[in-house]
Amino acid sequence: SLWSMEEDVVCVHPTGQRFLGLEQIREGWQSVLSQSLKVAVTPLHHWQSMVMAVHLVQETLFVGDDPTPHGPLYSTNVYMRGAHGWRLVSHQSTAAIDTEHAVPDHRILH
Repeated sequence: SLWSMEEDVVCVHPTGQRFLGLEQIREGWQSVLSQSLKVAVTPLHHWQSMVMAVHLVQETLFVGDDPTPHGPLYSTNVYMRGAHGWRLVSHQSTAAIDTEHAVPDHRILH
């Protein structure tokens, strides 16, 4: 119910699998959520206008009873405000890089 009813909603899992439309998205999440999975979410940034909101979060996964955390993942969620309130139109997750060994990026983009 959190997804928009628009035909072009999209979800990209950390594996790179892209799901387009509600039917594909529901099938994709059904396979993920059929596992015993807990997700700890940490908000990192968020931007909002009158009709659009973008949330960047860090997700840490716990599988089954294993206390060892998996991840982290960075996920971007894009919401649009419509007749039924805020609904998700895009979700994309990717593995966070190992910041201990990352090469700093000093490029100026804007």
